[in-house]
Amino acid sequence: MEKATLTTDDWPYFYQHEPGIPATVLVISVVLAAMCWWAIRKTGTSVRSMRWHYFFLGAGFLLLEVQIISKMALLFGTTWVVNSIVISGLLLVIVASNVLVDKVPKIPFGLAYVGIFASIALSYSIPLQQFFFPSVWLKGLVATAVLCLPVFFAGIIFIKSFARSRFSGEALGSNLMGAMLGGLLESVSLWTGLHSLLLLAALFYLASYLTVREKQIAGGTA
Repeated sequence: MEKATLTTDDWPYFYQHEPGIPATVLVISVVLAAMCWWAIRKTGTSVRSMRWHYFFLGAGFLLLEVQIISKMALLFGTTWVVNSIVISGLLLVIVASNVLVDKVPKIPFGLAYVGIFASIALSYSIPLQQFFFPSVWLKGLVATAVLCLPVFFAGIIFIKSFARSRFSGEALGSNLMGAMLGGLLESVSLWTGLHSLLLLAALFYLASYLTVREKQIAGGTA
């Protein structure tokens, strides 16, 4: 009998014998990606019209959201109550970033990126065991503050970017396509663990920063 891989906080998939992406998941992901690509081509939209800054923002945000929900489930249990509370908390964080941008519209764009990279590094470096406080309320508050902090800065980046977009329809569509890619890449955690989703998210946000910087240098918009 083969030995099964022990589960950890980073790889909590006890229904899998060993790390890896199941063939069924790969097939479904490829089919979904192909269907979306076909649908885009049917509309007559070209790759050149894709707003890559928003595409990368969508992919990064979905990866952040997925790993937050997974980690909170490890801390508090996998129930519909926990999931609903976590999703509500994420929405409140996004609302908070909206309010901040509304009250302080001149927040430096670069500062928001520094914040998201720093908060991703913080979330990556703190083991989940550090959140096990005697009080469940303290555990919830600290875990939410640390794990959801990247979403706060992600909200600021998206709001400021979307507000100055000349083609809001293309920007939103590109963002949704990126979110779909982020959802498909969630399966990577079955192979490399939850922490890898943070690294992927950081790469997507770095790509979004580089694309917007390139546009600024060229004298265009994101």
